[in-house]
Amino acid sequence: ASGRPGGEIFLSGCALASAGVQTALLSRWRTGGQTNLALVHEFAQELPHTSAAAAWQRSVLLARAAPLDVGHEPRLKASDDETAAATTADHPFLWAGYLLLDSVGDLSHADAAMPVDAAAQ
Repeated sequence: ASGRPGGEIFLSGCALASAGVQTALLSRWRTGGQTNLALVHEFAQELPHTSAAAAWQRSVLLARAAPLDVGHEPRLKASDDETAAATTADHPFLWAGYLLLDSVGDLSHADAAMPVDAAAQ
């Protein structure tokens, strides 16, 4: 699997799962910068209160709407265009390179849907 595209992500995910990690956020490419920091900070802040998927969705939505300061994004080049100051972090390069692995999921709905006698078995 390591010789195929994405093999390193698959093997990393398997290693984390076998070590007992329940939730992991892997980056497929390095973006660095303020948007990366904001994404991970918001995700970690929301994770204790909701499912990993919901926490990640919220962090991406907030990051995409946030103003983009090109000076704090090392992988982006500053533009002479006046509209560069008004842009947001909506470009997929800044948020789409992450892979969320979660073995916990949202169990609140699964428990409610399971019949009481089946849960006791």
